[in-house]
Amino acid sequence: MDSNTQDSWDAMHGAWFIHGMLEDERNWSALIECLGIGDARVERFPWSAQSGQYWGVGVDCKHWIDRIDQRDRAPPGMMVAHSYGCNVLLEYLLAQPDRQPEVLVLVSPFFRESKDDVTWATLQQLIDGLEGLIAESIQFSDRGHRYSGELLEDIITRIRDRLGVYGWVQFLQLFLNAPNLELHKLRSRTLVVSGDRDGYCPVDSLILLGQRISDSAVHIIPSGGHFAQLTHARQVADEICRFINNVCSQPREVINEL
Repeated sequence: MDSNTQDSWDAMHGAWFIHGMLEDERNWSALIECLGIGDARVERFPWSAQSGQYWGVGVDCKHWIDRIDQRDRAPPGMMVAHSYGCNVLLEYLLAQPDRQPEVLVLVSPFFRESKDDVTWATLQQLIDGLEGLIAESIQFSDRGHRYSGELLEDIITRIRDRLGVYGWVQFLQLFLNAPNLELHKLRSRTLVVSGDRDGYCPVDSLILLGQRISDSAVHIIPSGGHFAQLTHARQVADEICRFINNVCSQPREVINEL
């Protein structure tokens, strides 16, 4: 992190990282290291599903962010979320506008612009892709290549079953509500990041997401997938630093870039 970025960072009062479904706080280790920040807050949320599939039954998912966020008098200067965590965070920030950070970073959010874009084929693709998404996440954590064949298939099945039907329904509820989000009410300067090989978050949808947020930038990483914060941590960190420098050097206006 250069001196200009460090000065900008110091002015923003810390960052909070929110993982996606079936992930945990370790999801952010590589990115935080590349950013070189010491005041990062990382939490493990119930949608890691390590405590079972019923974490969302009868509870609004925004509750889990609110319970942690309200510990501090003021929101952090930056919030960074991945995948399902993006959807939960957007719902929370739009419901609690006074908690919106100066900078918001969304890594591979699930988004569709219109209700007409959500079809049976879309849902079938998400369901069919679930096990592939789990396998992809295991691949990045299995540095020693210990898992393959039947062992890998067994681990994938166990993780899928840990998520369960109820956990999956929680995801679908937020995904289906994405076209209804009043994103024009989002005041945070927002960076949307994903890879051009992310089969779950189409580039066209992410560009439309950026266009619906008044003060935003969209950055697509060549050869990146759904877990760009793991596979391309340095590139994501560099883009965040560049975005922060732009935020702190310009008045509020539409940044919108690709």
